[in-house]
Amino acid sequence: MAKSAQTTTIVTPARRLFLNLGHFCDHLFLPIFPVVVLALEREWQRPFEELIWPLTVGLIGFAGATIPAGWLGDRWSRDGMLAIFFLGIGASSILTGMMDEPLGLAVGLGFIGVFAAIYHPVGLAMVVSGTDQVGRVLGVNGVWGNMGVAAAALLAGLLTERLGWRAAFIVPGAFALLLGMAYLIYLRRAGTLVLVRAVRAAGGLPKVDRRMQVRVILLALAVAACGGLIFGSMTVVLPKALSEGVSQFAGGTELVGRWAAAIFALAAFAQLVTGPLADRYPARTLIFAVGVGQAVCLLLLAGGATGFAMPLAALGVMLFAFGQIPINDALIARHADEDWRARVYACKYVLTFGVATVQVPLIVWLRGMSGDFLWLFTLLTGLAAAVALVALWLPGRTRPVAVATQT
Repeated sequence: MAKSAQTTTIVTPARRLFLNLGHFCDHLFLPIFPVVVLALEREWQRPFEELIWPLTVGLIGFAGATIPAGWLGDRWSRDGMLAIFFLGIGASSILTGMMDEPLGLAVGLGFIGVFAAIYHPVGLAMVVSGTDQVGRVLGVNGVWGNMGVAAAALLAGLLTERLGWRAAFIVPGAFALLLGMAYLIYLRRAGTLVLVRAVRAAGGLPKVDRRMQVRVILLALAVAACGGLIFGSMTVVLPKALSEGVSQFAGGTELVGRWAAAIFALAAFAQLVTGPLADRYPARTLIFAVGVGQAVCLLLLAGGATGFAMPLAALGVMLFAFGQIPINDALIARHADEDWRARVYACKYVLTFGVATVQVPLIVWLRGMSGDFLWLFTLLTGLAAAVALVALWLPGRTRPVAVATQT
């Protein structure tokens, strides 16, 4: 298939629904494990620090397969890659639920990570195609992904308590397989796997100095790296931190799962606010506010917030963590040309997920220093402050995005 710098995808309502469901699934499966670990500690009689390491393998797969997935999406078929994503992540989750030792869990989680890597470079490139309301569509799509994180904690806690930890992987895996089959049926009825129409940017964009583009993209990647480590670390430690920081939650996997799910679900809707704001206000202002607010909340956690002050502070961290994502993605969409925008998204998520691969060893090491999450929250506070400082070097104006029209 010949490559055109001005070729993009017309996103129909049906395809957009599958894209949103895909983002939900993409963030559903790996966050299941930190909740399941609480049950494995009791069932396998092994400590948290020993059981959490297989998640690193999943995160490595998540990071390492991102660029190949984006390349295949551009060179072959984005629709085809999305179908592979649904079927692959579903089968891998079922496989993970059948394992009997940490090494087997690492293999299953590794496959989950590889297939999960497909969504962001392929899916986001489709989501932002043909619209000038980049922040709004990214915000809506982002809520679906965030609800996947929330559903992971809720489903993992509920299924683990009622049916055992294996069901926490097998049931969602079956759901993803059904979605993949439904998507293939949709594509077959549409007539082809490659539903791409040539479009051209209407009116074009104001000329921007190439050095400014590179500068903005590098700064956006720096924000993504810091934000990714904060987001990923909080996703991993929140269930354990809740069980230790709030005495009423101790020993109750289902209750911890419900509270973690509530925090993630409430925070998810931050993107419905920050997405439209990204269409109206400079990213510099918004990202600076996010960095300062997140640093304050993390400082409360580092200061030893207990009781119900602890989940409230954690909610604040996650509100800012989720809210920052569409701002940063919109910033990239506005400063990366259409013909290489997918590659920039791939680089962003390779960096985000690459940084995330160190979070589990980092958490274990820092926890070993104090026996709690004090030093981890202190480090994350510094990263949030760094985000605020990086924002000061961003441009002060919002760059428009050309609307794609069919040729």
